[in-house]
Amino acid sequence: MTEREYPGLAVDIDLTIRRAFVADTRCSGAGAVDGNSRLFPGDAVSEITRLKAEDGGPMDIGGATLAASAMRAGLIDEYVLVTAPVLVGSGMSFFTSLDTWVNLTLVETRTFPGGVLLTRYETRR
Repeated sequence: MTEREYPGLAVDIDLTIRRAFVADTRCSGAGAVDGNSRLFPGDAVSEITRLKAEDGGPMDIGGATLAASAMRAGLIDEYVLVTAPVLVGSGMSFFTSLDTWVNLTLVETRTFPGGVLLTRYETRR
């Protein structure tokens, strides 16, 4: 989704990155990441658990593989889903097989130009 396709979406959703942690087993060494980023090539679930315990502040997790690992480990407190009015017939599923259901409570919905819908859910524990 781009600003051109869906005007106002990027402005209305706060995507400010304060710190970035890159989980990748293929990258290593100095220069693999830059700026406010830090690489952790090890177990991403352990690192996410440590970061949550460290300051408890909000954390965005991107990427289907990393998010699936965090979901299976029960580390996600809130889901923000942005749905574009486009159907695709292939690609990586963001919600991989889970051992148990994840029950959610709807806390927010927003509609954007072009039919884009943002829904925000909290995990029921």
